[in-house]
Amino acid sequence: MNRRKATSDPFIIYDFYDKLEAILEELDIKDKPANIWNLDETYFSADPSRVRSVGGIGQKFFQNIQGSGRDNTTVLACVSAAGRALPPLIIFEGVHLWSSWKGAHDLSGTFYSTTVNGFMTSSIFSSYFSHFCDTVKERPLLLLLDGHLSHLDPTVIEKARNERITIMKLPPHTADQLQPLDKCCSKPFKDTWNTELIQSQNSSIFSSYFSHFCDTVKERDLYFYCWMATLVI
Repeated sequence: MNRRKATSDPFIIYDFYDKLEAILEELDIKDKPANIWNLDETYFSADPSRVRSVGGIGQKFFQNIQGSGRDNTTVLACVSAAGRALPPLIIFEGVHLWSSWKGAHDLSGTFYSTTVNGFMTSSIFSSYFSHFCDTVKERPLLLLLDGHLSHLDPTVIEKARNERITIMKLPPHTADQLQPLDKCCSKPFKDTWNTELIQSQNSSIFSSYFSHFCDTVKERDLYFYCWMATLVI
């Protein structure tokens, strides 16, 4: 309901684009796509989140699951309007990070971490943001992201100020419409992952769920989805 209200309110949507245009003009980067970046994170489950089936009227549909369905893996993607995609950050649910979880074909340069619930934390995001500042040399920069609490840590804000990076938050409850990575990267890749899970059910592959996930990130080309997002930024 909140998303429907926010994305259907022209005052919220137009105000966002008015502010975006003003920031681009203030930073003088309207014609510098390499200085405009988008960052987004999404969560993946060990079980398919959406399954369609075809059957007779009244026929019951049964789905096998491989776990509790609540196991979370977080992927953070970051891409510029010029088409440059940084290696992703993958956060597993766990206490210790095992080298075998990285799979046999992980993307070069991928960052890995663990939390007790598989979700982003302020400390992990702060470390990733420091890496972002060291990797991306263009200045000034505009970074578009949502208002998740882990993104608003004081150390991140202070680091951004010192690095001449302007952080612009998307309006609340509008990420599914205004977040380029959400529309063109997270959503299609999540559909791909769900398909992968369904095809791999009842096989031994889930004895190494984490490594299978990392291999899928590589084989299904997460960079391609990130590149698609640059067409929307």
